[in-house]
Amino acid sequence: DEELINGLLTNEIDVAISSMRAEVLETNGIGLIASEPLFSAQTSAVVRRGHPFALEKTLSLRDLQNALWVLPPQGSIIRTLIDSSFTVTGIPVPQNLIEAAPFGVLKEIVKQTDGVTILSDQIVRAELAEGSLVTVPLTEHMTPRIFGIHRLKSRDPSPLAKRFIEIAQLIGDDLKRERR
Repeated sequence: DEELINGLLTNEIDVAISSMRAEVLETNGIGLIASEPLFSAQTSAVVRRGHPFALEKTLSLRDLQNALWVLPPQGSIIRTLIDSSFTVTGIPVPQNLIEAAPFGVLKEIVKQTDGVTILSDQIVRAELAEGSLVTVPLTEHMTPRIFGIHRLKSRDPSPLAKRFIEIAQLIGDDLKRERR
């Protein structure tokens, strides 16, 4: 997040799409960054097709406590949400885990093992369509991630950046419609 904000502030990038936390924007952007929400992403447990958990209607974090976990690195937004969900539930954060990034590597590890992860449906969209991964709803409520477009307030976007923003807004609208 800080790298994206720095890129905006130093004019290295015109626009960022991210699920940046408000406190990161406030701390590092100091009111200089305009943000517009695009869509929210609900998270679920994700396992490979054929995994023993794949046929469950729902799973709880307690059900998954002793599973092999494949998680994004500490400090990432999704990992912070996952760790806080365990803490709020009163369950220790899993110790039996593999940290993996980027998401493509993480998803491949889940496909090849009995590992479990928690990701938003949009991140595993292609794998759900092809049937290689399965999502199982969690009984615990996890705060949805809100993805948005971020840009400097003081700088008008270039024509290319404007077109990129328009396309991102159209995709965001499509994703919102899919969820209904």
